[in-house]
Amino acid sequence: MIWWVWFRLQRPVWIPRVLAAVTLLLIVGFFVLRPPIAPHIPYPLRVGIGHALDFSGLFLEVLMLLVAVLGIRKQGLEGWIVLPALLLVGIAGFRPSSPCSVSPTAGSPSGCSSAPLSSPIYSW
Repeated sequence: MIWWVWFRLQRPVWIPRVLAAVTLLLIVGFFVLRPPIAPHIPYPLRVGIGHALDFSGLFLEVLMLLVAVLGIRKQGLEGWIVLPALLLVGIAGFRPSSPCSVSPTAGSPSGCSSAPLSSPIYSW
């Protein structure tokens, strides 16, 4: 949203609404996968919620890229100053979520597996 305000974009008007909805989805999803609630949710549903959260995060990255492209087109040469920050934020956004949030492993002392994630986003 900060890019939207910084570029003084007015259109498309659906972007702030979609951003708010996806952010709310992420907050609820992360809350549901935490210990007070997660043990009461069936494992396949927890995995599905984890994948939905991964794809929502990827969607936010694409939305940020769209806002940056629209802003650069509007601002012209001055808009390119956001490119280094956009790249750093984009790279930081692709960190995998904790393996403990979806499926704890009983064999490890901490209850967490150090195995790579099985999410389709991270398997490329």
